[in-house]
Amino acid sequence: MLKKFHLFIKYQSVYLAQLLIFLVLPLAAFFEFSIYPLPKIQYFVLGYLILFQYAFYNEKKYLRKITPKVTGHLQKELKRTPSLTEINSLARIIAETRQVTIIIVVLMMITVMIYYKEF
Repeated sequence: MLKKFHLFIKYQSVYLAQLLIFLVLPLAAFFEFSIYPLPKIQYFVLGYLILFQYAFYNEKKYLRKITPKVTGHLQKELKRTPSLTEINSLARIIAETRQVTIIIVVLMMITVMIYYKEF
């Protein structure tokens, strides 16, 4: 469990920070400071997040991108050349943590909506 959490922080922290900065913080700032009411803007932002995730996220490309990093990580950890199965297994775990990032951002957006009583 701790290993998965460490991998989540290592590989998904930048993506999580980007989503928080570009989606959650502007939504909270809009609720706090906007004098122009835009009805149901929160649902537009949630829909954008989900659409962006499924329209532009290509798991095969992402797996190819992280494979060299995963290989280096496993070489340091195991002190030997990792097998292809070990590399693919860890890369798959890291790819699945991307879904956890989306869930965290959605929960943060729902928290903002609850705080500002915007449903």
